Amino acid sequence: FPSHDIFADRLKEASEGEAITFRNLVRDDVKDGLAVYIENQRPDVLVLATHRRNYFESLFHRSITKHFAHSSKTPILALHK
Repeated sequence: FPSHDIFADRLKEASEGEAITFRNLVRDDVKDGLAVYIENQRPDVLVLATHRRNYFESLFHRSITKHFAHSSKTPILALHK
Protein backbone atom coordinates (compact mmCIF):
# COMPACT_ATOMS: atom_id res chain seq x y z
CA PHE A 1 0.00 0.00 0.00
CA PRO A 2 1.10 3.56 -0.47
CA SER A 3 2.13 5.37 2.66
CA HIS A 4 -0.68 6.40 5.01
CA ASP A 5 -0.41 10.08 4.00
CA ILE A 6 -0.57 9.37 0.27
CA PHE A 7 -3.50 6.99 0.70
CA ALA A 8 -5.36 9.46 2.96
CA ASP A 9 -4.81 12.32 0.50
CA ARG A 10 -6.06 10.25 -2.45
CA LEU A 11 -9.13 9.09 -0.59
CA LYS A 12 -9.97 12.60 0.60
CA GLU A 13 -9.70 13.90 -2.97
CA ALA A 14 -11.98 11.14 -4.25
CA SER A 15 -14.55 11.66 -1.48
CA GLU A 16 -15.63 15.04 -2.88
CA GLY A 17 -15.69 16.90 0.42
CA GLU A 18 -17.14 14.18 2.65
CA ALA A 19 -15.72 14.15 6.18
CA ILE A 20 -13.18 11.32 6.47
CA THR A 21 -11.16 10.56 9.57
CA PHE A 22 -8.16 8.23 9.70
CA ARG A 23 -6.90 6.51 12.81
CA ASN A 24 -3.81 4.35 13.14
CA LEU A 25 -4.25 2.16 16.19
CA VAL A 26 -1.29 0.54 17.88
CA ARG A 27 -2.24 -2.17 20.35
CA ASP A 28 -0.68 -5.38 21.64
CA ASP A 29 -3.90 -7.25 20.88
CA VAL A 30 -5.28 -6.00 17.56
CA LYS A 31 -8.70 -7.67 17.86
CA ASP A 32 -9.34 -6.27 21.32
CA GLY A 33 -8.06 -2.82 20.32
CA LEU A 34 -10.32 -2.68 17.27
CA ALA A 35 -13.32 -3.98 19.22
CA VAL A 36 -12.88 -1.24 21.85
CA TYR A 37 -12.42 1.39 19.14
CA ILE A 38 -15.57 0.27 17.30
CA GLU A 39 -17.59 0.23 20.52
CA ASN A 40 -16.41 3.67 21.66
CA GLN A 41 -16.17 5.55 18.37
CA ARG A 42 -18.93 3.89 16.31
CA PRO A 43 -17.28 4.42 12.89
CA ASP A 44 -19.40 4.34 9.73
CA VAL A 45 -16.99 1.89 8.13
CA LEU A 46 -13.90 -0.04 9.21
CA VAL A 47 -11.13 -0.22 6.60
CA LEU A 48 -8.62 -3.05 7.04
CA ALA A 49 -5.62 -4.01 4.93
CA THR A 50 -5.28 -7.71 4.18
CA HIS A 51 -2.44 -9.83 2.90
CA ARG A 52 -1.98 -13.38 1.68
CA ARG A 53 -0.64 -15.95 4.09
CA ASN A 54 1.26 -19.03 3.16
CA TYR A 55 0.04 -22.45 4.26
CA PHE A 56 1.89 -22.51 7.57
CA GLU A 57 0.90 -18.95 8.48
CA SER A 58 -2.74 -19.80 7.82
CA LEU A 59 -2.51 -22.72 10.26
CA PHE A 60 -1.34 -20.56 13.16
CA HIS A 61 -2.75 -17.08 12.49
CA ARG A 62 -6.40 -16.21 12.14
CA SER A 63 -7.62 -13.41 9.89
CA ILE A 64 -8.59 -10.29 11.80
CA THR A 65 -10.56 -9.09 8.77
CA LYS A 66 -12.60 -12.31 8.68
CA HIS A 67 -13.19 -12.07 12.42
CA PHE A 68 -14.68 -8.58 12.16
CA ALA A 69 -16.55 -9.39 8.95
CA HIS A 70 -18.39 -12.13 10.86
CA SER A 71 -18.72 -10.50 14.28
CA SER A 72 -19.09 -6.75 13.72
CA LYS A 73 -22.19 -4.81 12.74
CA THR A 74 -19.90 -2.11 11.32
CA PRO A 75 -19.39 -2.42 7.54
CA ILE A 76 -15.90 -3.57 6.54
CA LEU A 77 -13.87 -2.39 3.56
CA ALA A 78 -11.03 -4.86 3.01
CA LEU A 79 -8.11 -3.61 0.93
CA HIS A 80 -5.97 -6.39 -0.52
CA LYS A 81 -2.24 -5.87 -0.97
